Amino acid sequence: MTDARSTLKDAAYVGIGFAVLAFQKAQVQRQELQKRLEASVGDAKGGFDKLSEDLQDRIKLVEERIEALGKQVDATIDDLDERYEKVLDQVAERLPEQAKELFGKARTAGKDARTQVREIARNAAPKAKTEAAA
Repeated sequence: MTDARSTLKDAAYVGIGFAVLAFQKAQVQRQELQKRLEASVGDAKGGFDKLSEDLQDRIKLVEERIEALGKQVDATIDDLDERYEKVLDQVAERLPEQAKELFGKARTAGKDARTQVREIARNAAPKAKTEAAA
């Protein structure tokens, strides 16, 4: 009877030992899986960070190009204004004295209107840039 008892006891200990080993193996596999997941998440986060940096660089490049284009447009408009004023000077020279005064007032009003339109356009550009950044 002691032999059977001893055998049952040994079998119970072996069973418990196997259970402990199985539990430890499961723990090791869980830790390995956790490490792999953390590495994958880290890689994905690094990829998103790089993508974000690339996007910011491209946005900055577009803003710089738009700013350069705005400067070119301003220079072209200034050149056209000069040419326009020269033509108007030639027209004014050919007008009779009575019409010159009215023509001068019309030119002044036109120049003021062009200046206002340009200021409105310049002021609208930073707002659009700010809204795009938000």
